[in-house]
Amino acid sequence: MKNSSKFIIFAPKKAKPFLLFYRKKLNDEANIEIEIQEMQLPEHSAVISTTKNLTGKAERELENILAGKELKTDESFIIKVSKEYSLVSARSFSGLLCGLAETYHQIKKNTGKPLLENSVSSPAVKNRFYHICMSGTTPNIESLIELMKDLKILKYNGIVIEFENKFPYKKHNSFLHQNHYMLEDIKKIRKTAKEFALQIVPLVQCLGHLEFLLKFDEFKGLCEKKGHVSSACPLKNGTFDLFKSFAGEILFAFPETKYFHIGADEVRVHGKCPECKKHEKKNGKYSAFAEYIKKVTNYLFEMKIIPMIWDDIIYRHYPDVRLDGLSKQTIIVNWDYWTKNTQKTSELIFVPGRIGITTSRKRMFDINKFHPPEQDGEKITYEASAFFEDYRWEKMKIYDFIKTKDFPATVKAFPVIEMIKSDGFVPAGASNVRKSLQGTENQDFLQRVLNNKAWGEKLKSSNVDFFIATSWGRGNSLKEPVFNMELMKYTLASGGYFSWNGNGTIEDYDEYFDALLNRLDQPKLSLSLQDLLKGLYSIRSGAFYSEVEKNLLPLKNSKTPFYQMLYLYCKNFLFSVRYESYMERLKKYIYRLEQEKNYPSQEKKQIQQTLETYKKQIQKIEKEAIKILIKYVVPEEASELVTSIFYYKKIEINSLLEIIHKSEQN
Repeated sequence: MKNSSKFIIFAPKKAKPFLLFYRKKLNDEANIEIEIQEMQLPEHSAVISTTKNLTGKAERELENILAGKELKTDESFIIKVSKEYSLVSARSFSGLLCGLAETYHQIKKNTGKPLLENSVSSPAVKNRFYHICMSGTTPNIESLIELMKDLKILKYNGIVIEFENKFPYKKHNSFLHQNHYMLEDIKKIRKTAKEFALQIVPLVQCLGHLEFLLKFDEFKGLCEKKGHVSSACPLKNGTFDLFKSFAGEILFAFPETKYFHIGADEVRVHGKCPECKKHEKKNGKYSAFAEYIKKVTNYLFEMKIIPMIWDDIIYRHYPDVRLDGLSKQTIIVNWDYWTKNTQKTSELIFVPGRIGITTSRKRMFDINKFHPPEQDGEKITYEASAFFEDYRWEKMKIYDFIKTKDFPATVKAFPVIEMIKSDGFVPAGASNVRKSLQGTENQDFLQRVLNNKAWGEKLKSSNVDFFIATSWGRGNSLKEPVFNMELMKYTLASGGYFSWNGNGTIEDYDEYFDALLNRLDQPKLSLSLQDLLKGLYSIRSGAFYSEVEKNLLPLKNSKTPFYQMLYLYCKNFLFSVRYESYMERLKKYIYRLEQEKNYPSQEKKQIQQTLETYKKQIQKIEKEAIKILIKYVVPEEASELVTSIFYYKKIEINSLLEIIHKSEQN
């Protein structure tokens, strides 16, 4: 096909919404003009040409492709390039859109020139879902629709939506957020999912993580333990009735639902209410939890819907939980946000008898063997809260799935996937593209990408059909929010890339991502995007801060949501590292200002001026932040995010200014 900045796409009417989005992106990013022509072609096919005179030869070639054996799965696609045109064909509508998405990536890779390449591609993982938790920095409906469309460009084929308090429930709705979605918004979500071949997978927490609900007086009676608003009692009728009510309304809004996630993770309060104590005394520990999970999953199976459930309570935190009688069709989702190597890992998200992460004592302290020499005596961070050597692993079920030749220095990676398979359930893997625990100033972008890479390799090698890239708005509804998904494009794209390919190097991915971001008005940065993202997490140096500062203006001037959010993140980063450094020093001698009557007034004045300067800087950043965030996030949560970033800093500054003021009066 000739190199041109104009071309025509012949495609069935069904593909038009995707192609309109495709056209706008390529026009905005590469100044390419695309004409869309509706045409009856062999099913799930399209033709890209520089001429309107399309011959019957193209249709015959498409028919031959579909009759051949190159398309191995429903979503497999083929791109066949000739001098006259390029053919895109697949066995399903989603496969066709993924094939068209591939042509988008090829054009971006070739610097905006439609130089397409022959390609035959199949997904490594059949179901590639993105999960969004709407507990914080919830996208406004325009941003959510844009995100859903982008998911298809990134070759996802589903979205797990945890509405929490944002779905417009008609019943039991006193807890709804003031910026919840309206019914018209829900219809837009459903319409976009259909047009972009995305499965909608609702997630309604059935037992744990119910702080957003149980904190209200109307629902407090459902708590498993008085005052503990995280978990509901599994034996109270109201708990199941409420789940059925919420699930019923969501299923009515999304009648195409095939999978439904019931959550049930981190349920940490068990057997505390009188009924549950009695039940567990008779039927064993965690029996009330197990019985309730079977009740919820059976309810969904009766409606021909397949339930999904997080794995941690069953396989890691409380491995004594018995789920005898649970249907083997249940999809159990192993969430692991730490592992970066498909074969071995140094940390295991499992501590016998309690919640936590385990590592080897030998590994932690044998610096020469397990860490580079230059790290000897320097800070080495582990997530672990326990040592392998303190437990008798050979007596535990998990041992056969984690043992290695050098155990406990290393353990097998992703052992729970193999445990789920051995028990006969359907396994799924879950990574994390936005980690709530890393807050607004400490996101480890590269670690998220490495985790997605490891998951892609593991799921491909183990023939697992389900992958979920999770993103958490906050740890739970009582905690602080994190930045919105516009900032997380580097990590989000990696979930789609590695779950489709199942392999590839970080260098391959970075090249892909650079092309994805490439556009005519690309901001010119003084360092690579990858170095910037890595440095924001791992480098603390005045030289690096100066380098980040150089890039603020080009980031600020960009019209791209990702770069706008990266500007805000960098701005907050620079303020925070300098502020924290100053405050750390000041806190060590602030007592002298209070206690020494002859402390030099000039020194006090200088401290006061510095604090006043920080106060003004906060006001300026707050104003700028809300202006950016309101474009993407529902109003109240955009405002809350800004408040959460600076709230304590403002209290701290005012307290110190008060100390100085009092010392001057004395």
